Amino acid sequence: MRRYVKPTIEIMEALPTVILGFLAGLWMAPFVEKHLMFLFLMLFVMPTGILLFGFMSRKFPAKNTTFSLSNRFIPVIPMLFILAGFCQVLADPIQQVLFNGDFRQYITQEWGINYNQRNALVVGFAMGFAVIPTIFSITEDAIYSVPKHLVNGSLAMGASPWQTLVGVVLPTASPAIFSAVMIGLGRAVGETMIVLMATGNTAVMDFNIFEACVPYRQTLP
Repeated sequence: MRRYVKPTIEIMEALPTVILGFLAGLWMAPFVEKHLMFLFLMLFVMPTGILLFGFMSRKFPAKNTTFSLSNRFIPVIPMLFILAGFCQVLADPIQQVLFNGDFRQYITQEWGINYNQRNALVVGFAMGFAVIPTIFSITEDAIYSVPKHLVNGSLAMGASPWQTLVGVVLPTASPAIFSAVMIGLGRAVGETMIVLMATGNTAVMDFNIFEACVPYRQTLP
């Protein structure tokens, strides 16, 4: 799994920020505006569904499963698509019942929250594609750099793999993980091109994640 996942994540890091900003402004912004309810459902349904699936998978005896410990992630892949389809099916009925058929117009008219197509939410999605590969790559190297004798010693003393991960591996790799997070945050601060293109060249930021704020030309006297 590591041979396939790590090169794929590192390829994401090679994408130029101009391309990410271009895609965020011209493709992702209209998509988010059209499927806003679907994305908000994904934020709640996807983590909950994955945790429930992991909890239920522990109830099945290992001898009755065809997946070993190293490839138990395989059933999670179709589960992600099933949860995404479930959110897509529920999006329109929830909008019809709770938000008068359009979630975007509802929050504007009823809650007074202005929605601009190029907003901070779109910037957050695009910034994640730029920052996550850096954090993932350094963190993965730090975790696999933990000496094997520490892991083997913990397992030999009777600790479970999860207890070994939480009590031995993560504390040992925590300085490098902290450095990875700080490097990722530093890159996020410096990614001006994504912010410039995904927010429509705005000068003043707001706490409203759905608004792109006032254009710079309107702030001039």
